[in-house]
Amino acid sequence: MKISVLSRREIENMLPQIESIAKTCNFISINNVMHFAAPPIFFESPIPQKYRPQTLILHFDDASSADKNSDSRFLFDKNKARQILDFAKLTLTQKRDLIIHCHAGVSRSGAVGVVLNEYANRVLQNNPEDFRLFFNSPFYPRLAPNMGIALTLMREFETL
Repeated sequence: MKISVLSRREIENMLPQIESIAKTCNFISINNVMHFAAPPIFFESPIPQKYRPQTLILHFDDASSADKNSDSRFLFDKNKARQILDFAKLTLTQKRDLIIHCHAGVSRSGAVGVVLNEYANRVLQNNPEDFRLFFNSPFYPRLAPNMGIALTLMREFETL
């Protein structure tokens, strides 16, 4: 499964191509909790349902339980991790690629992308080509994965 990590702006710039992208890709849309940011426009109306990509929409902060000023209601937790892993399995069974975005396309989506690359392309299936492609992609050098999110996600996939 090819996995891409993008920013919200990069996702919104895809609007003109969304019909063709929706045929081959699923999305994980990670949105800010502050002001409860809505997902990019093409995940909801006015775009007709048949042109909307299959999407897991989540809201959580770019923080971890170690951050003393964080509101625990908005942190990444094992329930969100399980939703992501289940969605990744669905995406694999559909033989689709996965695009993950958050606001900047660096920390939250970076953590999810790095862990899912291992989970999908090495644990669930042996796909060394897509596994390497993730690390050779143009977005990879900018990633700075949130380690709290990555560790929570890894702990959850170890329970499977």
